[in-house]
Amino acid sequence: MKNGYEKIQPLKHKNILLCVSGSIAAYKAVEILSGLKKLGANVAVVLSEEAKRFISPLSFEAISHTQVLHKDTESWVDFGKSLDFLDSNFCADLPADFRADSIKVPCVDSANDFCANSASNSSVSKPSTADFAPPYPHPKSHIAYAKWAHIVLLAPATANTITKLAYGVADNLIVQTLLATNSKHTQILLSPAMNTQMFLSSQVQGALDRLQDYGYEIIPPKEALLACDEYGVGALAEVEEIIFRTLRASYMRDLPLRVKKPSKNSKQNNFSQSDSKQNNFEQNDFWQSDFWEGREVIITGGGAISPIDTVRAISNHSSGKQAIALAKAAYTLGAKVTLISSKIDSFLPSQIECIDAQSNGDYKEAIESKLRDFGSFGDCENFGDFDDSAKSKSIKDKTPSERKKPVLFMAAALCDYTLQSPKTYKIKKSTSPNLTLELQSCEDVLASIDSEKIYKVGFKAESIAQKNEKNAPKNTLEDALKNAKKMLRSANEGGKDCSCVCLNAISKISTPFGAEDNSFYLLDSRALHDESSDACENIAFLPPQSKLALSYKILDFVQSSLQGSVFAKSKNTSSTKSNTAKNK
Repeated sequence: MKNGYEKIQPLKHKNILLCVSGSIAAYKAVEILSGLKKLGANVAVVLSEEAKRFISPLSFEAISHTQVLHKDTESWVDFGKSLDFLDSNFCADLPADFRADSIKVPCVDSANDFCANSASNSSVSKPSTADFAPPYPHPKSHIAYAKWAHIVLLAPATANTITKLAYGVADNLIVQTLLATNSKHTQILLSPAMNTQMFLSSQVQGALDRLQDYGYEIIPPKEALLACDEYGVGALAEVEEIIFRTLRASYMRDLPLRVKKPSKNSKQNNFSQSDSKQNNFEQNDFWQSDFWEGREVIITGGGAISPIDTVRAISNHSSGKQAIALAKAAYTLGAKVTLISSKIDSFLPSQIECIDAQSNGDYKEAIESKLRDFGSFGDCENFGDFDDSAKSKSIKDKTPSERKKPVLFMAAALCDYTLQSPKTYKIKKSTSPNLTLELQSCEDVLASIDSEKIYKVGFKAESIAQKNEKNAPKNTLEDALKNAKKMLRSANEGGKDCSCVCLNAISKISTPFGAEDNSFYLLDSRALHDESSDACENIAFLPPQSKLALSYKILDFVQSSLQGSVFAKSKNTSSTKSNTAKNK
């Protein structure tokens, strides 16, 4: 996954148990292991005896740096003492969201807190690496491995293992390990790989349905040329698909973290103490919001084009990379993502819906089509406190009170001007040595979208003059911020009714187009409360960093902003109703 995830280490402190059953696709499990390790995860491996016929345990041990659990290595020596730190009494019901250390959650009360030291501003503090329990389970037993894991990934999952697991036939190490896993606190993912007819058989399909009812997540196989020389469904899903699904599961699931509780008689944490009474672990107050879980998110990206003739067009330098990064980030946080873009040149999980758009009209029609699918919403935002049964419904089947209002990230660079009469043929240079184009302004697509149906997050690029720069635009940063603030205002005030705005300050030495890094100024309604138009007190600045890291910060900022504004609105509404009742 060469998409910036290696830098931000999103799976740091996550314990992932990779179970490998006997399939020719077992060799791909090494790629999966390598990918998860690069994202910061602690990965332990369990191999079935059949899997060892396809690939050696040494291949996994060379990457995981820990002994593989299989029939010949399982041990029960010192079992009771070694499981003190895995006692489920200390691990139950501990939700956690450990993103990269660089990803901060902004404070609702002050935008500046977002840019400052989050360790002092956030109500949630993160423990140091030294506070965590040993990274790998001991002893080498399926019970220890089952208790150790935050996430269990069975890849590849054979027909034999799937059917045995569905009916509790625990005659091999993998099934024993999975049955010993507490699915209440541990997410289990299965990635089937087998012959097409085997996969489509009633027995396997029935077993998969049964496992889904138990809470297992199935990663569907893909269509490809199989080992049996037949083309059909049954090939192991793409390695990146499996890793993205695992990453998404790590954010969406409440993951127990074993954090050491200091002894009253000791100021230091010593994991080597033999006294089991001193090796106590307790829950920590880490909280993971479900704000994005199940929420419909539309992201536009790339650059629109305005045709000149059948060959040439007016466009811009937008690469679509920021939109792709936003789509990946929102997906891993549990959102239902639709990416509308003219350029998609990176792998995306199959659960992200991709819509091609070229012209301004294509973008607008795609957005409006999705909004028609979403339907209407109630007067009050829903943050996920509804009945869990609503989560399984399609958005059309949900009542307004069961829905979460969708969010639009308008990151696409649409055309400001278009030709009045584009030619339906290629213009010949020989017949038109001098070409004059007559342009007209385009409709503002973002402004035309009804903010009652969707939260709007606008993106704006402004050229900024640098000191001593010749022939530079006179536009200053203050001017750019002033223009960005206008987007927050209502249509009646000449604005676009955006909930938040992401401002790109472009200069000769800093341009985001096609680059891997970017920087933003983030604004919401609080920026309108500044006494002067050039005040920056309520504006957050994100310094240059990878577009992926920025995406998580933008999502956090938008979440904080929307929750703060909606809660305030809800509070004011309740207050108004109370006062009305008193007056009556």
